[in-house]
Amino acid sequence: MWFHRAVVAGMLVALCPVLNSSLPEGMWSGVCHAWAAWCGGVDAPDRAGRPSMPRGPERTTFPNPRSSLASFGGGDKPAKDRPDRGGLKIVAKGFAYDKSPAAVVGVCRCKNGDLLLAYNTSTDLDAGERIALVRSADRGKTWGKPEAFAESVFNKGGVEAGSSLTRLANGRLLLPYTDGFYLRPGKNADRRTLLFCPTSDDNGKTWQNTKAICFEGLETFPFGKVVELPGGVLLLPLWGAYEKHGEIASGVLKSKDRGNTWAGWRPIVRRNGSETPIVLLPDHRLVALLRQYTEDKDRPFHVSYSSDDGDTWTKPVKVNLHGEAPALHRTPKGRLLAGYRTLQSRCQISSSSDGGLTWKFELELEGPDGRRVGEYPSFENLPDGRILVAYDNGRPIWNVVYSILEEE
Repeated sequence: MWFHRAVVAGMLVALCPVLNSSLPEGMWSGVCHAWAAWCGGVDAPDRAGRPSMPRGPERTTFPNPRSSLASFGGGDKPAKDRPDRGGLKIVAKGFAYDKSPAAVVGVCRCKNGDLLLAYNTSTDLDAGERIALVRSADRGKTWGKPEAFAESVFNKGGVEAGSSLTRLANGRLLLPYTDGFYLRPGKNADRRTLLFCPTSDDNGKTWQNTKAICFEGLETFPFGKVVELPGGVLLLPLWGAYEKHGEIASGVLKSKDRGNTWAGWRPIVRRNGSETPIVLLPDHRLVALLRQYTEDKDRPFHVSYSSDDGDTWTKPVKVNLHGEAPALHRTPKGRLLAGYRTLQSRCQISSSSDGGLTWKFELELEGPDGRRVGEYPSFENLPDGRILVAYDNGRPIWNVVYSILEEE
């Protein structure tokens, strides 16, 4: 069935230049959503019917000879030029996937104990970009070969997950992603996208809810983990043009049935939005960390808060944290962490003791090969109280690497 829909998608791609020039602003979104409704939602291609991801020589698993994850022991001395450490230390590190390209990583620990990683095979909706999964069933000692997860329904489209792989309290997995293409490559105002949020109740072996979500915005990109509120409502952080192409909003979409359906978009900001992860604080407020809310050259992050389960948000406030590609996380001890790419393409972690208003540098991540380039970190708490952080090690290598962190 997905093949026939892909043919229809290809016909729409061919008509895009005509439609885009003749339809009023916002009409294209209606066309896409009408198409999704006609299909009963657009089915993502069946995993079993797709070719495997390119991965070089076949092998079932590969060890991490430079990793101490097997024992969660050892230790890594900081580089001489690394800033002073805070309350975290790195106790292990290794490769989860040592082939290229693998970018924008998401990680979670499944209900059965498996570690699951999702990554994109390119960036920025490149034609042919896919999403793949790699799994470890032995706490990271070895990692399986990539499993194809999603590819575009558009002939010249790509799919992209923004570090969005999430596990809910009941063990359900969610992997929100966008599927889209550019009418004119390189022109961000000419993107067309569909939103998907597949779910899995068997630790990522099979996936349900694979149909496109009818979303009223012009384009949408999931970014960051889904937040589960105490009452069970889910918040999916999104960014993209909502009312007008070129005007980027950040907001959240809600689900009241654990990810089966989504509705009720709420804006964090209607303009100057970008990648915006959110996290629930101990006092039940939500905090959002906004990338590039202003045009300042030093790229300061801004924070916004919600006290009503994401319905309304405060005006963003600039904080003493600078960079791009952000992630938010609460550790087992309740510490609030931010991971991010610096303007020097390093991957750093800072912490906040006041809900995100002020930040203290903690550490800079370094790969098992000594390379100190990284971006798009994703965190997961482990059963022993330690923290797994996975990230890609940037251009031109783009492998998936990880570190195990311990709170001091």
